[in-house]
Amino acid sequence: MRAKIKIVIDAGMIILVLLQMAYHLIGDSLHEWLGIMLFVLLILHNILDRKWYSGLFKGKYTQIRFFHTAINMLLLASFLCVTVSAVFLSTTLSTLFNLKLALLGRRMHMIFTTWSFILMSVHVGLHWSRRIGAIKKQSQGVQYLFWIMVILLSGYGVYAFISRGLLQRMFFLSEYVFFDYEESLIFIIIDYFAILCLFIYFTYGVSKLITKQK
Repeated sequence: MRAKIKIVIDAGMIILVLLQMAYHLIGDSLHEWLGIMLFVLLILHNILDRKWYSGLFKGKYTQIRFFHTAINMLLLASFLCVTVSAVFLSTTLSTLFNLKLALLGRRMHMIFTTWSFILMSVHVGLHWSRRIGAIKKQSQGVQYLFWIMVILLSGYGVYAFISRGLLQRMFFLSEYVFFDYEESLIFIIIDYFAILCLFIYFTYGVSKLITKQK
């Protein structure tokens, strides 16, 4: 039951993040409410994984464990920065607390939402072995079809990563981001889903390589 709840929460977080990446189309109000829902799911996710925190200072740190821990802590820090910047940007909250940090909030939000998305993808990739194990139980034809889809989707993910200018956002190489308000929401979700798959399977490959070297 616990495992099923975690899957539902994690799937919900991924869906919400994909929708949040299209914030210029969904509007400020919906963007804020979806952000609150995402924050709640993040808290639930960490509550269910509380045993992981209690074991941080126990046992030996191998290369793969150090990699896991570093990604998890960076992801948590990035999500917290997104939350803080959202407070700075929120019209309601900024008025309530008399915060005049909208410019700083906008810059932080652009940088850390992008980093959170990438680190979330890497985080999922680190736990993808179980999903691959399920695929390996399928017939040879299903496995071939699956990996063809992965290659095609990841290849498109490279194009989407470049065309969406995520590298520029991650390192604040550009002050402004220009959005196409005429594009379809579904195409944005497809683009970011492809980027998600790209980093999931890239991370899965790296983690397998580290494990084999060990």
